Order: sequence, then structure tokens, then C-alpha cells
Amino acid sequence: MNHQAKNMMRSADAANKSQHFQKANQLYKKALDLDSKDLDLRIKYALSFFALNAFQESVHEFHTLHVEFPEDVRILNGCAVSYIRLGRFELAIQFLKKLVSKDPQDYDSWMNLCYAAGSSALHSDTIFYALQALQLKPLEPRSHNNMGSALLMAGRVSDALVSFDTALSLDSKNYDAMSNIATSYSILGKPAKALEIFNQCLAFAKGNFDSEASLRYRMSFDLLRMGELKQGWAMYDQGFIPKDSRSRNPKRPFTVPLWDGRMLEEKTLLIWREQGLGDELMFLSTLRQAQQRCKKIIVECDARLIVPLQRSFPEITFREASFASQTLHSTYTDFDYQIPMGSLMGIFRSDFSDFEESKPFISPDPERASIFAQRLKDLPNRVKIGICWRSGVLNPERNSAYAPISEWESILRLPDVDFI
Repeated sequence: MNHQAKNMMRSADAANKSQHFQKANQLYKKALDLDSKDLDLRIKYALSFFALNAFQESVHEFHTLHVEFPEDVRILNGCAVSYIRLGRFELAIQFLKKLVSKDPQDYDSWMNLCYAAGSSALHSDTIFYALQALQLKPLEPRSHNNMGSALLMAGRVSDALVSFDTALSLDSKNYDAMSNIATSYSILGKPAKALEIFNQCLAFAKGNFDSEASLRYRMSFDLLRMGELKQGWAMYDQGFIPKDSRSRNPKRPFTVPLWDGRMLEEKTLLIWREQGLGDELMFLSTLRQAQQRCKKIIVECDARLIVPLQRSFPEITFREASFASQTLHSTYTDFDYQIPMGSLMGIFRSDFSDFEESKPFISPDPERASIFAQRLKDLPNRVKIGICWRSGVLNPERNSAYAPISEWESILRLPDVDFI
């Protein structure tokens, strides 16, 4: 490396150490302009995008390096971690497998493999990778916490609790293990116990804004289960703060104010979708109450809901969301206030009496209704109840929310009712 490029790289290293990450990135680029061949410099430049959360750029740089140096473990790891941060777990797994084949003692790569496989719902693989990490560092609390997480995702809650308790016995201040124990009790249907432990976690997380928000978001579900609606929805509203994919998504930024439920005269409100289709249908049960406070409403919803919702609410505009893929900023500017659908619940469902306002709100297609009436016309003249549920997300943790058909027996045997 020439003298000028070396000095520039040292300046970049100093900026990086001082957490001036944007400056460091720019200085590494200037050093590369002076010497584009130095491998260490090129890796440092690719890594500098991590601190900027610019993982598309880091993937591009690391892939370019991978073509030239396909066996370099630093580059393989850079590709793997970049893909993990982008949520491209299948590609991350390919790079991580190559890393552990080169070095079976690579603890961090086994840990990353466990995370990537777990995020891809590959539960058997996740447990296998967690076991490899545990065997390498059996006295490391992270190993046991990781093993517990793998077991928890596979639906083995009791086994997971043993691993989390082991991690906590090795490190009594292990915040991650403690919060996972709380989550386990949530899954076991013990919300009071879960909240007790979550509150202990909050004491450890005090001062860490993201961690506190993540805990409160997770606590919101137990509070709602216990009927503490007001506090539950207030904590649910913190779900956009954590950066992980398991909290509320998409995390869209807006330049207009968040609506707090006040009357809006001559102003336009945007209500935008979050989570999945089932969540949208639940949250939109508040739409008629929102109309009482705002006459000009735009709803950005799942494309499959546009036609039935537009038929049911002709005075509201329904459309698909449109926003920049990188920044998530809306491409529309035709609204004065905005609110994510889930936050409507805190405004309109903060007391059990509020649910009396929840009435059927989707008008069926008359043509389809006629077809179904024809199909059912030969059934006896009794109450007809249709049951249909299918989720696009099926995994052991999620499946605990679905009752097995055997538990429906007493309901399905009700007299004077036809279930379809």
C-alpha cells in the first residue's frame, strides 16, 4: 500500500474507533481510490457499511471480494453476516456452512447458523447447530441460552426452560436468558408469571431505550391476556422501536404527525397496514369508529382486501401501500395524519365495553353470496356457522395458537347448528 493510502486508512481507523462511522466509510473509500488492490483495506471498507446499517452495500462489496478470493474466511463471514442482517437466511446458511466446514471449532459461525436456521423455521437443523456450539463452549451462558431458543422455536418449551435456567445459573444477570424464561411462561399460558419476570428484566435494561421498548412490546401480549387493555395497548405501541423482525413491521417513517384519536376537520388521515392479513381484519374492526372522528380516510391494506373493503366503505379510499424499498418513506403525500392499524386498538378498544362497537363490517359480494346460498339450500333450516382459518405462517411456536380438532368436539355437537 502506498504511503498516502496508508495514512488515509489510519485516519479511517481512528474515525471508526471514535464511532464517526460515516466519516470512516468516506475515508476508507478515499484510501481505496488511492490503492484499490489492498485486500485488508477493501475488507475494512466493506465492513464499514455494517455500522451504517447499509447491508445492501456491504453485500455488494463482500460479493465482489468473494469472486476474487472465494476461500477467504473473513470474506465468507462478511457475506454471511450481511445476508443475516438483510433477512436472506438461505444465502447466509450457505456461507456459514462453508465456514464451519473449514473450521469445525468456529463457535460464532455455529451460533450464526443456529440463528439463520431458526429464522428459516428449520427447527431440526437449528437444534443441531445449537448443540455444536454448546459442545464447543459448554460453560458459556450464551450456548445454553441459544440451545433454549432453538428448543423453544421447536415447541419444546419445558426443555427450553431447562436450558434458560442453566444459562441463568452460569450468569445470574443474563438478561437474554431471563427474558426468554418470561417468554416461555407466556407460551405456557402463565401471563402473571411472565410479567413478573419481564419486570425484573426491565430493571436490568434500564437506560437501554431499544431493549426497554422490546420488553414492553413483549409484555403487552400478557397484559392483554390478563384483560389489562389500556396498559397492554400502550405497551404494544412501542413495538415499532425494536429493530428486530419479530416486532411490529414495517417500520415506516413519516413526516406527518401520528394521529392520537382527536377529531379531524377537513384533514386526511392515512391508516396503514402492519403484520399479517388476520391482524388487519382484527384491527379494521375499528374503522367505523375512526370514521366518526375523521371524514377523509385513506386505508393502505393488503391487496386482497381492497375490493371487499371498498364495497363495504365506499366513502373511504383503499389502496396498496407504496413506499421506497430502502428508506420505507411513502411515495404518497395526500394525507395530513397517519396511524398504523394496530394503534387504532388503543384508541377504540381500551375497555371491554368498547368491543360492543365491534360489529360485522365487510359486506359480502352479492353474487358470491347467491352462489353459497344455492350450495347450502338443501341443509335443514338451522343456524349455519362457517369455520375457515389458514395461516401462511406455521411453526411450532405459532401452532400452539391453533386448537386441535379434538378440542372442538363439544362445540361441533351443539344441537340446531350446522357447521360448514
